[in-house]
Amino acid sequence: MAYAFPPLRELYGRELILKNLTPAVPLLWFTGMMIFSLAYYIAGLEGAPRRTSNLTYGGLIPAEWILPLQIGAMGSLVFAVGDLIFLVQFFGSPLAGTRIPITRPATLILNPHPPGKATILDRISLLIIAAIVLNILAHSGTLIELYGRGLQPVPPLLP
Repeated sequence: MAYAFPPLRELYGRELILKNLTPAVPLLWFTGMMIFSLAYYIAGLEGAPRRTSNLTYGGLIPAEWILPLQIGAMGSLVFAVGDLIFLVQFFGSPLAGTRIPITRPATLILNPHPPGKATILDRISLLIIAAIVLNILAHSGTLIELYGRGLQPVPPLLP
């Protein structure tokens, strides 16, 4: 999110609205996500299921789950506030932001660095291949384990 703010000024040609809240966006998102993730991790260690359609668990929710699930809900509200500020800035700046006078060409269009000898890192195909290989390596262990059970990645629900 934080990396999106400088290009927004260039793309829109306008200042960001709610500029004083800009530093809070990544902080709120990170803090909320950490609270959310750790609380649900702790609830999972206590036996709470990860996904369910019935949030009340049929009225049979164990007492150990209540506090971590409530803390996780508070964490989700914290990072939702950061998301809301970002979305208001993203969609509101082109409409309500003050226009920036154009004194120089946009740096996103023109290359600010003089042309020189290309290196191997300038080849986008190499970076794409590296990204594909890293994604395959990152997910292959999980996929092998899941599909090693058969073509059903989720174990069957037994009554």
